Amino acid sequence: MKNKLKVHFMGICGGGAFPIAVIAKKMGFDISGCNLNVSGNYKYLLIENNIEVFEGHDLSHIDDVDILAI
Repeated sequence: MKNKLKVHFMGICGGGAFPIAVIAKKMGFDISGCNLNVSGNYKYLLIENNIEVFEGHDLSHIDDVDILAI
């Protein structure tokens, strides 16, 4: 991908957002995400895939984001 789009997933540690975020990362998107409760297996799998995960929700998480996935 020539110009990586930055995509931020709200609720990234959930069973729906997690796999889509990993697939998007493998497709070349720049992925980050946040979750109210950052814990469990998904957290570690996201970190293993070099996806930055923030705890809680804050406007600063989406300052330079192209797409916000909710």
